[in-house]
Amino acid sequence: MSRFNKVILVGRLVKDPELRYTADGVPVASLTIAVNRINRKNSSSNVNADFFNIVAWRATAEFASNYMRKGVLFLVEGRLQNRSYEAKDGSKRTVTEVVADSVQLLTSKQENAQKSEIVDEGADLDDFIFDDDFSKGDSPF
Repeated sequence: MSRFNKVILVGRLVKDPELRYTADGVPVASLTIAVNRINRKNSSSNVNADFFNIVAWRATAEFASNYMRKGVLFLVEGRLQNRSYEAKDGSKRTVTEVVADSVQLLTSKQENAQKSEIVDEGADLDDFIFDDDFSKGDSPF
């Protein structure tokens, strides 16, 4: 039986990334992407948005925190993951999220600079793809 779990989304960042660190000091960032969906039922082709939670680890998390701001257009490549947890009220909750393998900015450098106070004149951010390679078995899960 073959196994395949791959997600590729292009959309806009809903809010600035939230960077935190695990007890072992591993960076992890939470992001939310809004992806447009065209409603083809009406002739007016109304556009709706779907919102997806993304978790990025290590270098990808630090890149997102340093260079991505609310409103930037980006591509995320990763896999879907379900996880469960117990809420403060004792109820069990299940979350589906995208675990990012890589993210790539799709907005122009000028557009990104307008959205962020961080501007790196020496690097072209449009060419950056940050990739966490978990093939060596060092997955944080």
